[in-house]
Amino acid sequence: MPPHGGGGHGGGSDFHEEDYLGKVYDSRLISRLLKYAKPYIVYIIITVIFLILLSLSRIYKPYLIKEAIDKDIVLPYLMMDLTGMDKENKNYYMEKYKNKAIRSENPGKLLIESSRLDLKDSSELRKTNSLSKERYLYIRKDYFSEEKWIKVEKLIAEKANSFIPMSEEGSYAITQENLSRMSSSDNFMLKAYEWNDLKRITVIYFIILAIGFLLEFSQFYLITWLGQKVMHDIRGDLFKHLTKLTINYFDSHPIGRLVTRVTNDVGTLHEMFTSVLINITSDVFLLIGIIVTIFILDWKLALLLMGIMPVIIFATIMFRIKFRTAYRQVRRILARINATLSEHFSGIRVIKVFARERENFRKFDEVNQSYYKVSMKELFVNAIFSPVIVVANNLGLALIIWYGGGQVIQDAMPLGILVAFLTYSHMFFQPINAIAEKYNIMQSAMAASERIFQIMDEKDEFTDEKDCVEIKDCKGSVEFKNVSFAYKKDEWVLRNLSFKVEAGKTLAIVGATGAGKTTIISLLVRFYEPQEGEILLDGIDIRKFKKKDLRRHLSLVLQDVFLFTGNIADNIRLNNKEITDEQVKAAALYVNADHFIQKIDGGYEGNVAERGSTLSMGQRQLLAFARALAFNPRILILDEATSSIDTETEQLIQDALLKLMEGRTSLVIAHRLSTIQHANNIIVMHKGEIVEEGTHQELLASRGIYFRLYQLQYKGQVPGLGKGEKYDLIS
Repeated sequence: MPPHGGGGHGGGSDFHEEDYLGKVYDSRLISRLLKYAKPYIVYIIITVIFLILLSLSRIYKPYLIKEAIDKDIVLPYLMMDLTGMDKENKNYYMEKYKNKAIRSENPGKLLIESSRLDLKDSSELRKTNSLSKERYLYIRKDYFSEEKWIKVEKLIAEKANSFIPMSEEGSYAITQENLSRMSSSDNFMLKAYEWNDLKRITVIYFIILAIGFLLEFSQFYLITWLGQKVMHDIRGDLFKHLTKLTINYFDSHPIGRLVTRVTNDVGTLHEMFTSVLINITSDVFLLIGIIVTIFILDWKLALLLMGIMPVIIFATIMFRIKFRTAYRQVRRILARINATLSEHFSGIRVIKVFARERENFRKFDEVNQSYYKVSMKELFVNAIFSPVIVVANNLGLALIIWYGGGQVIQDAMPLGILVAFLTYSHMFFQPINAIAEKYNIMQSAMAASERIFQIMDEKDEFTDEKDCVEIKDCKGSVEFKNVSFAYKKDEWVLRNLSFKVEAGKTLAIVGATGAGKTTIISLLVRFYEPQEGEILLDGIDIRKFKKKDLRRHLSLVLQDVFLFTGNIADNIRLNNKEITDEQVKAAALYVNADHFIQKIDGGYEGNVAERGSTLSMGQRQLLAFARALAFNPRILILDEATSSIDTETEQLIQDALLKLMEGRTSLVIAHRLSTIQHANNIIVMHKGEIVEEGTHQELLASRGIYFRLYQLQYKGQVPGLGKGEKYDLIS
């Protein structure tokens, strides 16, 4: 049956991605997609929790490094010597830092952490040489065990000039220079608190690394599993729905495009579920966490880093505009490639027999070159976007080093904060870049989901009526009453057609190509519905029956037998588990198929190649008869089932046909008139109407169209009507 463009439901409504251009979020589509995720909501919540915890671990690691540098690696304390100042300034600083600094025994000296010193004060104190250039280690008795403190006191007594007593009893300060003059063992002893704290931070860091590894593995596995489960459900529903659509739909939609929907488009949705709907939670949370953390550490540096945002936003907007156009072209040409491949591989025998390989390759190469060019455009857009983000990232780093480094030099900021900021600035751009990249995934997913749901929204045009009746004790009487049908409006294929086949009788249908023979069969099996008239089964309109129930009593054998990849037995039973192996073998034996099946390697379990390409046409035909018999129909439909069979095989098929048709209502379309001589009734079709009707002998005697067709097949000699008598084929 050739396609009849526009005749199917939704025939001209195939989705065009350019019509969907710019939609990155569609609440209606998202809502429908989330219905597939709903059964796995518990796993999604667990995954989101894992992602949030993973983000927290990523944010906390630079903070730990900052703590290690500022508290344990770099000595944090500076000495303010206010003894040389006038009373007013001295009182000002003493009052301002009384709760921030530690007083020494000398009332004019304060020990203060550099992070607690204002930048302005630091600058003023340096001008008057009132702020030490070197750093100090602060030690207290409660930092040590009693045994260790005895050794520390002994060291202090030996090197009293190196230690500055503080106002609090049992506390001292010592310069970095004095520490460097001491032995490594003394250094290690004096820095016991710092060493212990560094060990603690290191252990915590490794614990966070281990937890992060487990969280990373768990969330990745869960996300992938969730994505595969959701895609499995969508792909299954899509395939199931496609099998329920009318033949009209497949007439007007290329198979290659439908295959693309089930494979590529569903795969695109997988990326959305794994990379967008779940991972974007991690990206957003990570970004918010970084912003909050950097503002807590130093709001000035944070504002400096945030100043790069306009550059990124501008680059992202430009990327979206350019990528949108490139992506649309890539998807359109990819669909053309899939359709071209499907068509060419399906017709590979025709291509080879007419030696058209080179020409077909040239045709494919044109599409392939187009795909290459638009893919390079898309690649070019991506290649520009990534360096822009990298440049923005490096610009942010440069600004942080310039401003933050100056702060560190002036002791207005601890070195650890600068190091942490450099790490956070790198992390800051990662979720931004990831969110920007998810834009194209979201756009492609929205377009893919639109195409998928457009198919799933296609309704079965000929749905079962609500008051359907059950077929009970089907006898097999078939009647067409005033049936008219057109694939396209006002282009009638059948015109006011009426005939009846009694139960158990055989009706043969003959006529020229395009007379409407195959359309009669398509209407009977409800591939299509007539615009006028009705078709009756045992006196009841077939629209009163459920289609599945109706087709259970029909078996259709076509000229071009379709076999599925698998084995012989499964192609006979079509995976119907109710048909046993014994019934399969009995059906094959009955229709003369057993003799060649036994010769195949593996017999009934022997492999069948795609479309049965390793079997002859006659063998495929016999398997189709065995298939029809195994399902034991009341009505048998043969659509030119013997039109291209060799003489020897035809004898086997004729014998199989007689057995198959015995006791069943049979409708036979045939070009070989010799195969229908025993039909109870023959109708001759011409331009959608019955022009002759009768038995074989009656039609020959009437010397009409049937008679002339018979003459053409037997070269002017009609058995039993006079030896050598000839007739005018034109009259």
